[in-house]
Amino acid sequence: MKSFNIIRFPKNLASIGKASAFRDFCLKPLGLQTGKTSLFPREQKVEKFVNHEMVLHRPEKPMDNKTLTFKCSPKLTKPELHQFFTQVYGFKVNKVHTLNYMGRIKRSPFGKRMRRSDFKKVYLELETEVDPYFQKTEK
Repeated sequence: MKSFNIIRFPKNLASIGKASAFRDFCLKPLGLQTGKTSLFPREQKVEKFVNHEMVLHRPEKPMDNKTLTFKCSPKLTKPELHQFFTQVYGFKVNKVHTLNYMGRIKRSPFGKRMRRSDFKKVYLELETEVDPYFQKTEK
């Protein structure tokens, strides 16, 4: 259970003379202060990957021997992607680069405009070299 210390201020806050006391009073109008928490580092949040599509994308230009390219949902962040590739695939990831792409606008056969879904392109820099089959360029 957290302990609370109640701070009582005089009716005239200007008589205190400290701007920080006035700021604290405005931010915590009831004058409640929470007790100190522990200084130990908190556990990292474990992400659950449900319904996220991850597709290997072969780049247009030749890439470095330690780089892989994927397409994924734009909602995924770099820490989530790093955690995903280390835990699910067992890759030793050095760095994660991402690029956001908007879906192209296409015309349907009936003349209406449709927009394809947005995606994020992920470039993974790994510690070990990758099989060249995964880096063939598209033509």
